[in-house]
Amino acid sequence: MWWLRDIHSYNRSQKRALLFLWLLALLIIFFDYVYQKKLEESAIQPTLDTTATIAITKKFPVEDKIIPSVSLRAFNPNTDPLDTLLAKGVPSRIANGIVKLRDYGKIFTGPDDLRILYGMNDSLLNILLPYAVFPNTPKQKDSRSIEEQSIKISGVFDPNYATMEQMVEIGVPKNVAKAIRRYVERRGKFKTPEDLKKIYNLDSATFTQILPYVRTEPIEPIEIPLAQAELNTANFSDLKKVLNTNNEHISKILNYRRKLGGFFIHQQLYEIEGLPEDLILLAKEKCWIDTIQIDKIDLNKADFATILRHPYFEKTDVEKIIRYRNFAKTITSLQELVKNKVISKELAAKIAPYIKFN
Repeated sequence: MWWLRDIHSYNRSQKRALLFLWLLALLIIFFDYVYQKKLEESAIQPTLDTTATIAITKKFPVEDKIIPSVSLRAFNPNTDPLDTLLAKGVPSRIANGIVKLRDYGKIFTGPDDLRILYGMNDSLLNILLPYAVFPNTPKQKDSRSIEEQSIKISGVFDPNYATMEQMVEIGVPKNVAKAIRRYVERRGKFKTPEDLKKIYNLDSATFTQILPYVRTEPIEPIEIPLAQAELNTANFSDLKKVLNTNNEHISKILNYRRKLGGFFIHQQLYEIEGLPEDLILLAKEKCWIDTIQIDKIDLNKADFATILRHPYFEKTDVEKIIRYRNFAKTITSLQELVKNKVISKELAAKIAPYIKFN
């Protein structure tokens, strides 16, 4: 090379500069080689770098000591608990994601199921896959052989009523049992065993193994009761439809209800003049009574005419009540009126559902 032939023409400073450039180039080439070698080794032998290690080193600083790393070993994302996943070298974020999805009923069947984990990328997935044990995985790199176990169920169960503990006891995988209970609680019962396919993330292999042991009771149709009416709120057409009687009888029932303020018991229908007994018996069967709907009289505020309008009061009863109220200023109870001989015990018992004291 021309510059090499002319090197003897360089002065001492130029020769030193040229030597420095050669050494610098050699150092760059050497460090680049070492760096690439380290990358290859980390890809071949992945290690666990968890936040726990960082926390330990911060809490207990160690000088000139190497903290041993955890090498990856075969792991089962469907069965290994969190601490086991971490001990086998799975990164903490990935391990936590596996456990969380598994709690929601997820079953890991292949690489695509690991790919959806938060924090997973193609490089990390390629490192983890050789060590992941999935259903029907033929062989793993772990030195210890891992025997895949099929689901063995010892008895039949009804997914609509069996508890999670009962299902697990007979051999149903815990995550599947949990998913079944969550489905029933949130979305309702399974009509047929095949409805188990509606469970999110229940893979076909697990479903096929479980199906022969699933029994569901047929859901009986709900019988809609015959038309009924509430006696204190039903209008003319409601009572006409339910009681199937003539207009005169319906009018008598409504008129007497208005005078009373509402019915308290069905027996009060016998107080209506001209109402057939068979109609009263039919009303007992077809009509129910809501006593909250009764319109009550306030004996401390109602005037003479309002009290007298009620069919249970006689004129003399109302006169005594008004006279006593003017004297006592306030009436506190029907017992007070009975005690002071304003009304009889019989009348007090009869009007009790229709009286209030504010």
